[in-house]
Amino acid sequence: MSPVAQRLSGIAVAVALVLASASTALASTVVVPNDTSFSLQWGLRNTGQSVNGTTGTAGADIDAAEAWGVTTGTSSPVVVILDSGIQLDHPDLTANIWTNPGGIGGCPAGTHGYNVVAIPPTCDPSDDNGHGTHVAGIVGAVGNNSRGVAGVDWHATLLPVKFINARGSAANGKLRKALDWILLIKSQGVNVRVVNDSGTWTGTPFSSAIADRLQQLSDAGVLFVTAAGNSATNIDTTPRYPCSYQAAGEVCVTATDQKDALWKKSNYGPSTVDLAAPGVNIYSTLPGGAYGFMNGGSMAAPMVTGAAMLALAQDPTLTVSALKSRLLSAVDPLASLAGKVRTGGRLDACRALVGCPAP
Repeated sequence: MSPVAQRLSGIAVAVALVLASASTALASTVVVPNDTSFSLQWGLRNTGQSVNGTTGTAGADIDAAEAWGVTTGTSSPVVVILDSGIQLDHPDLTANIWTNPGGIGGCPAGTHGYNVVAIPPTCDPSDDNGHGTHVAGIVGAVGNNSRGVAGVDWHATLLPVKFINARGSAANGKLRKALDWILLIKSQGVNVRVVNDSGTWTGTPFSSAIADRLQQLSDAGVLFVTAAGNSATNIDTTPRYPCSYQAAGEVCVTATDQKDALWKKSNYGPSTVDLAAPGVNIYSTLPGGAYGFMNGGSMAAPMVTGAAMLALAQDPTLTVSALKSRLLSAVDPLASLAGKVRTGGRLDACRALVGCPAP
């Protein structure tokens, strides 16, 4: 072999070793936060541990710990928690709550969202039910702060818009007013990119006004993530709103359990429900600075919302259609979901990120 050939061969070997080393390092990047109850968050990292009396299946999770090896999120953009409000001073949430600089949406400086349940509406979205606080923690509880739980996005800016009352119910009129306010603040420059609406009720009728506003959100660059509901119903044949609006920028999510099976109460529909995410025995924040478990599509949807926020943290230029496509193509296909959801799979937050080697 000539000296030149020897040098080229040596360079090729060196490059191969560097690439192999980088690949190995990337493949082994798993970030486990120091939040004291993280071991209970099986949906983020399932090692087969027992949670709330149920032993899980290792790997039946969204690969959040692998995704965090790429990004743990960012404070920009903003995610709207469209729900029953949020406990604004919860120790695991308060650092991530949006603060109005003054005048946005007709609200004064120092306020944190909007409340259309009140008559007239107010700028105090405090939670008097608990549902919204739980959802908020799944999306964006402060991560790695030696306290409680970690959100999918550790740094998410959470903007609460309250349309669900203390009894846990709401009507289309309240949802319409809430969506109007979100569209207003978006037009005023608030960088809202995702709305999480986990509220859904059997018997809610179709509303052309809601359908129009969901299209306006999509046109404004906002992804709308919603829950499929918990009545064990095929919503391809029995519509469930907002899921059944099927707006261009809408993602509908159902719940899986600790063993990667469709939860017994989960709604489904291969033409209507997009994907599944963990939604049973989900441990998150509750009012009073507390924590606890909840079940349902309401808990699965914010898993997807959190993953969307991680994708936007990595690439803030993603359009709504590109973001939706990224999430739906990033599922782990499961036999338990074949013929039940459009993608046939459960969310994988790692696969939704460029360069994240999902196990």
